[in-house]
Amino acid sequence: MPSEEENWRGYEWVALSVTTVGALLASIQGSALLIALPDIMIELHAGFMTVMWVMLGFMLITTALVPVVGRLADMFGRKNLYNAGFAVFTLGSLFCGLSQPQFQGWDLVVYRMIQGVGGALLVTNSAAIDTDAFRKGRVGLGLGVNTIAFSAGFLMGPVIGGILTAIDWRMVFLINVPLGAAGTVWGILRLR
Repeated sequence: MPSEEENWRGYEWVALSVTTVGALLASIQGSALLIALPDIMIELHAGFMTVMWVMLGFMLITTALVPVVGRLADMFGRKNLYNAGFAVFTLGSLFCGLSQPQFQGWDLVVYRMIQGVGGALLVTNSAAIDTDAFRKGRVGLGLGVNTIAFSAGFLMGPVIGGILTAIDWRMVFLINVPLGAAGTVWGILRLR
């Protein structure tokens, strides 16, 4: 029978796997979208300012909500809000992929803001979950791996965005749906 220390070590990596998937999705999404912007402008008949809001809306909402989410996590639990973040991010991604030309891109701005709410829930709680999961002396390892995943996702994003945009710009968003759904289920089942 495994000792408490062995169980804890196993949970460290489970928690890290869940938070790493969230970090990868959020970071890949941000940089992959840059490649799809010209196609989005053409197909959605969106102006330059609208497309800028597609980018800024996500960042603005995510940044503004980080302190609020931190407080809510203290009240309602990190696991619950992290999993809710996965679900909201996934739902926002689905809506983004279904944006329609008659709204000239403004529906995409709103959907990106919904994605931003999910992103804030993911980003804020992932570091806290890793900090709780890793024992003293190993917290830096967990946070470091998570940071590497975020950075790697940001670097891989343009390549992934180019491949997906060649198929259809909507795939940049829709690829998040199965991955986000799997991450949500994994988090619900495995996070303590």
